[in-house]
Amino acid sequence: MKSWMLYFVTNAGVLRTDFFGLANYSGLAAVLIVVVLLTTSNDFSLSILKGKRWKAIQRGNYVFAALVTLHAFLYIGVEKRLMPFVFIFGALAIWILVIQVIGFQKRRKSGMEE
Repeated sequence: MKSWMLYFVTNAGVLRTDFFGLANYSGLAAVLIVVVLLTTSNDFSLSILKGKRWKAIQRGNYVFAALVTLHAFLYIGVEKRLMPFVFIFGALAIWILVIQVIGFQKRRKSGMEE
C-alpha cells in the first residue's frame, strides 16, 4: 500500500468497514492493550496501582485474546483461507475458551475470586 493509513481508511478518506478494515481495527486495539499490559507487568506498577486496580488492568488479557482471535478470523476471511485451516483455528479458539471457562468456574467455586 502507498500509505499505512489505507489500512484504516479508504482512498476517499472514509473509515474502512470491510473485513480488511475491521481486522486492522481489532489488531490495533489489541496492540494498544498489549502495550498497557506490558508497561504495567512489573513490581513497580503493582506497588503503585495496588492489587485490585493492577489485577483489573491485567484482566485486559482476556480482551486482548478476544481481539486477537477476532483479528485472525477476519483475516482468514480476507485471505480466503481453505476450510481445513478455518476449522482448525476455530477448534483451537473454542478449546481455549472452554479451558478458560472451566478455570473461571473452578476458581469461583473455591472462593478465590476477588
